[in-house]
Amino acid sequence: MVKNIKTIVTTCLLIVCAFVELSCQLPNEPTAINVPALLRIRVRDQANTALPGARLFLLRTADGVGITPTTTDETTSTYYYQLQVPIIGEQYTIIADAPPATATTSYSPLHDTVKFVMPCRDHLETIVFTRKDSIPCGTNIDRTLDFETICVDADTTVTLTAGVFTHNCVPPANISSVTSTNINGFTTTVTLSNPQTTLTSYPAPWTAGRGLNVSVTYKSTSHLPFTLDGTDIIVNAAPNITITIHLKGKGIPCKHCDCPQYDSISFGLNSSGIDTNQVDIGFPPKQTTIDLSSITNSNDLGCDLIFTKIKSFKRPELSVLSFGGAFGATSATLSSKQSLGSMLVEFTPISRGEFVDTTLYKVQKKASDGTITDCDTLPIIYHGKVGLGICQIDTVKTNGYSRSFLKNDTISNCIDADDDYKMICIKNTGDGKLQFDLKYLLNDPQFKIRYDTAGVQYNGETIILAPGASECFSIRFVPDGNKVLATTPPTTIFNNSIVLCNITLPVVGQAYPVCIHCLDGAISQYGITATSYGGFVFVGTDQFKFNSSPTVKPDIYATAVNSTTVTLESQSATTFQRVQSNYTPSKAGIKFCDDPIPAGAKALCGNAGTSTITAAIHDLIIFRSATGQCGLIYIDNIILSNGVWVAVFQASYPI
Repeated sequence: MVKNIKTIVTTCLLIVCAFVELSCQLPNEPTAINVPALLRIRVRDQANTALPGARLFLLRTADGVGITPTTTDETTSTYYYQLQVPIIGEQYTIIADAPPATATTSYSPLHDTVKFVMPCRDHLETIVFTRKDSIPCGTNIDRTLDFETICVDADTTVTLTAGVFTHNCVPPANISSVTSTNINGFTTTVTLSNPQTTLTSYPAPWTAGRGLNVSVTYKSTSHLPFTLDGTDIIVNAAPNITITIHLKGKGIPCKHCDCPQYDSISFGLNSSGIDTNQVDIGFPPKQTTIDLSSITNSNDLGCDLIFTKIKSFKRPELSVLSFGGAFGATSATLSSKQSLGSMLVEFTPISRGEFVDTTLYKVQKKASDGTITDCDTLPIIYHGKVGLGICQIDTVKTNGYSRSFLKNDTISNCIDADDDYKMICIKNTGDGKLQFDLKYLLNDPQFKIRYDTAGVQYNGETIILAPGASECFSIRFVPDGNKVLATTPPTTIFNNSIVLCNITLPVVGQAYPVCIHCLDGAISQYGITATSYGGFVFVGTDQFKFNSSPTVKPDIYATAVNSTTVTLESQSATTFQRVQSNYTPSKAGIKFCDDPIPAGAKALCGNAGTSTITAAIHDLIIFRSATGQCGLIYIDNIILSNGVWVAVFQASYPI
């Protein structure tokens, strides 16, 4: 994180001052960035007076290329350069020549060279030449010291020197008096050189060729506003030399028009330096509010802070939707005690990878007198990561699916059965979220998809997998008896494809027209009402099965059960016949439906039967549905459970 350096404005006098600022380069900028910046170069003497006769040349130090000023103000000897400055900073060289010497005026040094690094904001350089004046005997001379604008509320000391004066009077002159200002904070010092002597009493001898210096210092100990207009310091020297020094400038309360204090604002990077702000390709853009409330205008009324964007994010993924709480704004002005609020950035995934991007805002303070001063630039750094989900089949977890149109991709089931299935597992091997839909290429309701082994039905919802996560799906084929038996011979092979992510996998469903289904259960008359039943159900193509739900109405149910018999009835046109009493399976412990179908049972399937039947323990009953299918019920036992007689049975169908 780049720390901002508080701007210190210094007037450099008596020496050549090159104000070199640290570059505000951001260490995580991938490439150099250019920002518009105004460079002003002033040429002054030690009295802060413009020197129109001076000459100035600006060169780019790296290649010696000369830079032409955009405009030049000859009156104030100020040169203006509009530059596109790399944010990493660039060194420049100023070559300056003092105005030509005259019979009475000369400058030191005559030539000067200053090198400086241009910061990434507006900047002022001041070149100072020391002026020396030789006063012909009997001459009056005027000089102006311009203090410009001073903050009286701050601890400020500014010293300006009127010049170095010599004379050629014979006999030598005497400084008879010095009239100075009585404004609070100002002091006047008169010094003679060779040897250096500060004058405190008058008259004082001033020999020919000896330098006279008059300096005026302002020290803001009183913190009182002032205006310098018509205020003069007069040095009288006998016999006939007068030096008049005019003071200009003003002191205003400006302590409470300070630049804001802030670090660069960084978003998306945690304390370990890891990008935490992620958007994934294929997902909607992400809008992020960046908190800028810590940047406030703590100044008093009359001082505004102005924020103006000078560089946008260069990455196409990023766009600023609002700044300072205003949509579409590229600037904001804060009055006293206001906060900058927030910035809304939209992050649209385009290309995979991590990146750092910066937007820059020029910051200025505007004092109550209208004076605008540049502050440190505000960099807002956005760290982002664009992830991409990658879809792969998890070959470790996938069971029985080869991705080829082969036998082991075939799902085989009997008509209306849902016993066999293939397990397909998808893994996200990318660094972003994976989003996909799961569907069959052909809309055939015989093919079904369910989530993993829990058997939760998949209803077409969009699936999202985190990086490294996997999800398994059971791919099922439940052959519809009507479709299978609709042709001669019956159709047994059904082809389809499942589409998931960017992968299309073939699915073959093989139907067997005749299968024996085994059923174990228990049935009683307990709880039977007009809408609440327990027994055999026949729902759509699911065929007969035992059901214990009180909300599902069965086709076959018990109306009476005692210690030796059970009475069966049907909701539909199902009929019953007794095949055999005291039936015994062929081998002890064998499951009834694993026995061969008893002789003569199939022949009974065509008989009408009765709509109700009472069966005893070990009776074998045949039932026939309204659709013409027949099955067998074997009454294995009748037991007392929780005070209720329950018939325990085994069943097989169809026969």
